[in-house]
Amino acid sequence: MRNLIHEKLAQSARFAPGKNSGGKDNKEQHNHDQPLTKILTKEEDHARLSAQEKSVNQINQHREEIKEGLTELINKYEGRQQELQEELSEIRELKEKIEALPQEISAEEIKDCKQLLQAADYKFLQHESEIADSNTDSKSKESADQSLTDASFIQLTRAGLALTWPLILAIIGAFTTLGLLMYSLFAIQ
Repeated sequence: MRNLIHEKLAQSARFAPGKNSGGKDNKEQHNHDQPLTKILTKEEDHARLSAQEKSVNQINQHREEIKEGLTELINKYEGRQQELQEELSEIRELKEKIEALPQEISAEEIKDCKQLLQAADYKFLQHESEIADSNTDSKSKESADQSLTDASFIQLTRAGLALTWPLILAIIGAFTTLGLLMYSLFAIQ
């Protein structure tokens, strides 16, 4: 099929420069070129359609991958949410039990109170590091913002120079190397 197209292209005055474009040959050639243009049009249409189908297939495949990933993510967070809800209900239950303890505890209730307080201590210690980490992060962000706003111009200048000297050193080194290279290339020997 391709050879036929190439042969017809080579014979065509339209596609072969230097051929006689006038007179009787041109009319015959024009009639001869019409099937060629139809073939070329069909081939272009086919190539365009196959490219579009390929693009559609790639988009559909990518969409399916994203849907699967999002479904997994949703399931993960829903599972985590259920775990957190259970944990929250346990902590609330412990708090209610501790609040319900009487101010004066009898000798028979001491064992139950100790177990209840130990369970609460365990839950609190289990989540205390998370609470401390979140408080530390928020305080460090506030202190960093506060320290920059409270700093004087001289302090900010010193901090800027302290942070930029490696960059300045690298630039000076690059220009020195470039200068030496240029000198070695253009020096008269």
